[in-house]
Amino acid sequence: MISFPIREKRRLTALSDRNMLGRQPKAAKDMTKPVPTDLSKQNISTLFTQEMLGLEPGEKEFSDKDELLYHRIYSCIEEQSKLSEHIPSAPKVLMDLLNELEKEDTDYRRITNVIEADAVLVGEIVHVVNTPAYLTRAGEVTSLDKAVALLGINGISKIATAILLRNVANIENCRYSAQLKKLWTFCLQSAHCCQILGDQDSSFKNYLLGLMHEIGCVSIISLVIKHIPDVESENLQDLQVIRRLMQERAVWLSSLIAGEWGMPEQYLLVLNEFDRLKHGQMDSDEYEYCSDSTKILETGSLAAQCYNLMEAKTIDKETGIAFLHSLRLDSKQIDKLVTRLDLAQALVS
Repeated sequence: MISFPIREKRRLTALSDRNMLGRQPKAAKDMTKPVPTDLSKQNISTLFTQEMLGLEPGEKEFSDKDELLYHRIYSCIEEQSKLSEHIPSAPKVLMDLLNELEKEDTDYRRITNVIEADAVLVGEIVHVVNTPAYLTRAGEVTSLDKAVALLGINGISKIATAILLRNVANIENCRYSAQLKKLWTFCLQSAHCCQILGDQDSSFKNYLLGLMHEIGCVSIISLVIKHIPDVESENLQDLQVIRRLMQERAVWLSSLIAGEWGMPEQYLLVLNEFDRLKHGQMDSDEYEYCSDSTKILETGSLAAQCYNLMEAKTIDKETGIAFLHSLRLDSKQIDKLVTRLDLAQALVS
């Protein structure tokens, strides 16, 4: 993984000043229990993380070796000099694309010029546009120009962004490749949910937030790969360690990565709000005034988790649909989400 030094000054001071940096590791305790039929947001997220990592339901007691690995990685996350090498590099085309999309006078030719700087990306975009998720009566798409004409600036930008971030989530020759693939599938599904739940004017922003909100998991896995050789491996519950770190620090790391990449502040603000919301640090008054994109990201992420749990048969369809309704989604929205997620596998390969 290519790395670069963390900037000395944060583009958003809240990311370095917030309470999360001082959050102390929680003591492990036995949480073993059957899969609930009356699901809350918290246990949906717990069940999904366990399913994504291939773990049995329930939190297992940590051994001394597990605690050692956990605390080593946790301390690295809080120490900038140690974390730096585990922050993935920003895809240049992605940043150029975001900068162009921020301009009020951008047009399809400028967007096309940015994408054409990466010939491999162009080929992948054309391939994706010809999959069932996008193919229309217009017939086969053979060029980037035709793809842009068919899908518009927002549509083609979403595909390009998804392909570029998929590569960020891919650590070659990694013992956790299966888990990373599931993580990427979930990020893509979250992006589709956020796009559908938001308004048309914010569709690209919401889509990108769905892709980005758990990208911090890549840094966690990178840290585990580095430190696991230093811990005796026999009976080590490395996936349980990853699970706890993902639940506690993944979104915070995602907001940090967004800041290091130089993404527009609107993305950092939403990721920061979402992290506080996820960890119960936002009261009802704050929630009322947080951005619509934060609320959409929470609902979209939970909907994607619920969909995966239903697909894996961890929860039955009736329980899953009831949970989606508890998110204030109506039947029409749920049908639209499920149909779109069924097609979203076109980008997962």
